[in-house]
Amino acid sequence: MDEKTVQPVVKKPLDGIKSTIESLESGSLTLKQIDWETQQRCVEYLVSEGYSIAEIAILFKTSSRTVSRRLRKIRESNAIQIDHYWLRQIVGEAYRDSQQHHAYLIRLSCREDASYTERALARYLAWKIKKEFPELLLTMGIVKNHGTGIYFTYGSEFEKKQKPKPTQSMPLPEKPKKFTFQGGVS
Repeated sequence: MDEKTVQPVVKKPLDGIKSTIESLESGSLTLKQIDWETQQRCVEYLVSEGYSIAEIAILFKTSSRTVSRRLRKIRESNAIQIDHYWLRQIVGEAYRDSQQHHAYLIRLSCREDASYTERALARYLAWKIKKEFPELLLTMGIVKNHGTGIYFTYGSEFEKKQKPKPTQSMPLPEKPKKFTFQGGVS
């Protein structure tokens, strides 16, 4: 290779965060010298690596409350708004993916060069996908099983329960019906 040809240095996105954390550990950098966004990225990285709030506070030479505030801001920025449209998209993508995986496993189970064990395992996993996807929807409350059939309930559990405004009328609860025994002598 020619001496004049210089290979570009490709930095990974975490290189800056790791070097910042190393500088914090060595003491050459303090928390006050780091901008807010970099602090949050460092906290996020350390949490993903399994560090506790107390350990991060020691590393940053700050209080646990400060680290907790950073984590709260991270959670707020990662929050998503669940509505009918978003829920329908996620369920649709999951259904599409489950169908694709099921079809691929069925194709694998039909391959001539696969062993009997591989074929059986592929069939079992394909059956498991077909069986568990509706169970997942039931568990999440997206569909309801009323014994006579399965009913979709998009969004009803995910909407915020709002109190009626004073101008709105609230329906009165139904009065319980009296039960009278109409039978013979017991």
